[in-house]
Amino acid sequence: MSETQQSDALKNLVIFVIALAIIGTIIALAWYFAVDLPALQAAVLHAPMNKPNPGSGANPYNLY
Repeated sequence: MSETQQSDALKNLVIFVIALAIIGTIIALAWYFAVDLPALQAAVLHAPMNKPNPGSGANPYNLY
């Protein structure tokens, strides 16, 4: 291979790697907004309440 062919091959490899990175970023963002974010929001909406009902007369500091 001559020097210009090696330079073109390296240039094409760099372009290919950058294109893969961009495509991977787009796929990851699509996955986040389509799958992860709705699951996270659903989990926050149904979080357990770890305190007693204030009207029940229960002592919140009594652990037994």
